Formats: sequence, structure tokens, C-alpha cells
Amino acid sequence: MEDMTRTGRRVPTPNAVNPVERRERPGYHRQTQKHAPRRRLEFMELQISRVAADDRSDWEQLARAYKAFYKTDITDAELDTAWSRLLRQDGVDGLAARSGPKIVGITHYLFHTSTWSSTVCYLQDLFVVPSARGQGVARALIERVAEASRVQGANRLYWLTQDSNTTARALYDKLAKFNGFLRYDFPI
Repeated sequence: MEDMTRTGRRVPTPNAVNPVERRERPGYHRQTQKHAPRRRLEFMELQISRVAADDRSDWEQLARAYKAFYKTDITDAELDTAWSRLLRQDGVDGLAARSGPKIVGITHYLFHTSTWSSTVCYLQDLFVVPSARGQGVARALIERVAEASRVQGANRLYWLTQDSNTTARALYDKLAKFNGFLRYDFPI
């Protein structure tokens, strides 16, 4: 698989002005098409690459936050095992999104066969730190997984989220099609 490093991606932050939202804000003058005061467009520089050994501390913080968000317990041993598998690319891959030296988002994904297809990609985990949400980090991570899926010849990329995760679902509804399936977990 080719190297997944790409630098210099410019992603608009929430300070970007959406023309539809602009009309709804106080101070917007419809006839003159001006907004006072004018907001400056800012960009977050992102670098997305595979997780590396030096990322362990930052990755663990985000992995623990992800598990806490979904109210899922995780032991230190489970974190160690997951980290080891990610570094070895032992059936799972992991990406980190960086803004400067800081990791602001992570994703884990894997490829598998299905009855009807030789290769599909499952985006298993996706987490962005709260301070970086709404700035294109999740979209950039999903797009990078989609790129890896195309390279692997997968014919489908899919993921799950809780129905109550409205923030994430707002993005997912723009990027992908919701097929109405529900997941059930049988205790083993």
C-alpha cells in the first residue's frame, strides 16, 4: 500500500462564513450584501498519516476519550493490544490527523470479505478532539480511509454510529447514504 502521508491540507474552520448563514445573522444588510463586522477566514493545517510509535501518548488520550464517549470500558491491556496491532498493521490500520505537532483526530479501519464482495472496508473508530470539531478533521480522515479503500479494491466503505450522535450524523449524512440498518450484539 502506498504511503498515506499528505501535508498542507487546508480545511476551513467555523470562522468561515457560509452565505446562507450570513443572511440569518444580525448586522447583515441584504441590499448591500455586506456583513458587519466582517469575519476573517481561517484555516487549519492538517497532516494525516498512519499512527507511529511516537504517537502512543496522544493516541491513547483520544482512544480513551472515544471509549468514554460511547460509555465503553477499556483496560490498559486492551489498549496495549490495540496499539500493538495498529503499529504492526495486524488486520487493522490507524490514522492520525495532526494540526502542528498535536494529534486532533484518529481513525481505525479494517478490510474484510463479505458474502457478496471480496473486499469491503469497515471504518471502526473515528474520534476528533472537541476543540477541532467542525473544522473538517473527521471529513479528511474519512476521505483518507476512502482513498485506502480504493487502493485495496474495496467496493464499499461503511461505519456505524449511535442514532443519538447527531453531531457526527450531520456530517455522515452529507458524505454517505444511511441505509436504515440497526446493529444487534449477541452476548458471547
